[in-house]
Amino acid sequence: MMQGKDQYGELEKLYGVKGKYSAKQLCQHWQKTVMQYTKLRITHLSDKLPALSGCAKDIGRITGDKFLAGLWRASFAEGLLWVVNVPVDQPRASVWRAPSWSWASIDSTMGIDYIYAMRTRHRQHFQDKIQEVECVPDGVDETGAVKSAHVWVRASLCPVHLRRVCRRCTTSRSRIPYIIENNQWMLTRSPKITPCPVTPGNDIRALVLKGAEPSFFPDYKYDDRVDFEFLDRNDGFACRHARVFLLHLYDNQSFATDVITDYFLVLKKVVQGGGETSFERVALITLAFKDWAARDDWFQNEYDLAVEQETALKIK
Repeated sequence: MMQGKDQYGELEKLYGVKGKYSAKQLCQHWQKTVMQYTKLRITHLSDKLPALSGCAKDIGRITGDKFLAGLWRASFAEGLLWVVNVPVDQPRASVWRAPSWSWASIDSTMGIDYIYAMRTRHRQHFQDKIQEVECVPDGVDETGAVKSAHVWVRASLCPVHLRRVCRRCTTSRSRIPYIIENNQWMLTRSPKITPCPVTPGNDIRALVLKGAEPSFFPDYKYDDRVDFEFLDRNDGFACRHARVFLLHLYDNQSFATDVITDYFLVLKKVVQGGGETSFERVALITLAFKDWAARDDWFQNEYDLAVEQETALKIK
């Protein structure tokens, strides 16, 4: 249910800090507050971070943690596990107000959710790879509006291709016309449909998702004209492909099931005018495996063979 601004005070009471919570509980309270807050009708979108400044100051005072454009340094990897609730009907914000890895950079009519279960066994693959996070406030308030921000990580990327699915290849089950090119998608098409082949001449290799169930969560409504550099094709087929990269973040297993879920950021490469290369977040993708054996087999025989050499990456 969409909530009004008058209910935000109740959220602060429910998830407010009174010195009796652990750092982990405060992290969870913050994420719950963000999930509720992003569902509110905000008059000025530039107020997304300033409106939560008081709550952020309370948490920072108790934990000593550093606030980074809506995320926290000690739980930065967990803080990246947000998705935009459907319908994803808002484009990338025309005026920059937060880095692409922050939920505050996104406009959404239905808000965002954090998608990992709280009660899980988990392993963070990304947290220890963070080398530096720089967040420059737009003023004296370090928990308010942001002037610039980026994170430096040392990690490996897996080059893949984003498919813009044409109308002929779309199924009624899919509400999002984009997928990471994979063999399983081909197998789910109706026998009456012959899917468009990959764009020829570009060495596009579909991920072989044996034993994995993918879910793709775009961060915003893509504009095909400006958000991606789609490969040219002149073979009469309508599906389009653009190169993107997967960055492995996290895996977890719910206490209630054997299913293992791995989380990846989907990044696009951005080349600045001076030739500087950086990356921007455009989506999050999850892969669900039935057990650890299936998960480890896929990583050893598919993902680990496809990743590039570890290097320093700047994500803005």
